[in-house]
This record gives sequence, structure tokens and C-alpha cells, in this order.
Amino acid sequence: ERQDKSVIPAVKTFFGKNQDSRGRLHALYVLEGLNALDAQIVSKALKDTSPGVRENAVILAERYPELLPQIITMTNDPSNRVAFQAVLSLGEFKGREIVPALTKVIVKYGQDQWFRTAVLSSDAGSSPEILKGLIQNSFLQKEEPWKLSFIDDLSYIVGARNSKEQIGSYLDILSQSLKGNFQLTAVKGLVKGLNKTTGPSDQLTEVLKNTKTDSGDAGIQAIRDLKKLY
Repeated sequence: ERQDKSVIPAVKTFFGKNQDSRGRLHALYVLEGLNALDAQIVSKALKDTSPGVRENAVILAERYPELLPQIITMTNDPSNRVAFQAVLSLGEFKGREIVPALTKVIVKYGQDQWFRTAVLSSDAGSSPEILKGLIQNSFLQKEEPWKLSFIDDLSYIVGARNSKEQIGSYLDILSQSLKGNFQLTAVKGLVKGLNKTTGPSDQLTEVLKNTKTDSGDAGIQAIRDLKKLY
């Protein structure tokens, strides 16, 4: 609290040698409060034997782009809490590595609603690219309730965001790569999201008013109608 920088060397030594994980955690945040953290210290904390220290280290690692590969690795941490935080923290980064990493998270942890929500909380995890990645990872081989739930939520977010580029890309995926319940669930979610979007155009309002999603054929027609707008 006094911002006494002279203690920094002692705190770093304390962090490196203290046997109590609570002590190491406090030392980590003292260094953070003194603006004395760096990627090297946080990297060491990411490898700590204590799951609690690792979990907090993942949060602190968000400010260091060079630690992204380590955070991606930690989505496979033996502690679910650490893995969950790593998934949340991935959403703070940009780059081509993010979507493949989040795709693997859904494949591994997708039956857990919390992990699905963590993926969807990021821009990359709620983009058409995540569905492309899942399709490439044989996501559609077996229909399961949790998969339909994820597609419904993803489609809702894409629709509510109402980005012309994203929805155009998403509609292409739905028409070319999804069939049966996967396709119909995606269409339903997308339409629900579009109905929640702010300031829809008169054309979109008219299309949505006449859109039905009560059957596979109706879903296909809905895709065709929306494609004319997007």
C-alpha cells in the first residue's frame, strides 16, 4: 500500500521459495500491486503445483501476449477450475490460434454447460469460424442434446449480433454443411437472435414475420429467404 519498491527483490525471493501456496499467491499479487510483475514471473506461476495459484496466474497472464501458448496448453490442466479460467482468458486474446483452441475445448468439455458458456463468452467462440472448426472435427457425426444446445446458443448470438458479414458466412455454413436437426436447430436459434436485434430493417422485419421453423423444409426456406438479405 505504501508502494515501497525496495521490497520487490525480497517478495520475488519469497514467491520463488515459500512452501505455502497461500504465501506464493499473496506474493504474486503484491508484485502485481507494485507493478513489478513480468511475463517470466507469471509464466512460473502458471506452472505452480497449486491449482489456486495457477488459476490466478492465468488471469494475470491475460496482459502478456507472449504467454498465449501457455494459456492454450492450460485448457487441458488437470484442475477443471484452471482449465475453465484458461478458456475464459483465451477470449481476451486475438489471433488465428484462438478458434482452433476453443474448438478443441468444445470437443473435450462440451458436455459441460459452463465450458460451453465460457467458449461463447468470447468473440472468437461465438463466431461462424467456431462452427466451421467443429464441423472439421467431426462434431456432426453423432447428434447429442448438448451439441444441439450449443448450436442453438451460438446461432442465437450470431443472430442477435446481426453482422451482415457474419450472418452471410453463417448461412452458407448452414446450407452447405448442416443437415437434419443440426440445421433446423441452427435456423431456429438464428431467427430467435435476429428477432432480438436492435433496429432491424423493414425488410428483415418482414422476412422474420413470415419465417417458419417448424419443419426441416421450413428451415431450408428460411435460409433461402435470409440469404436474399445477407
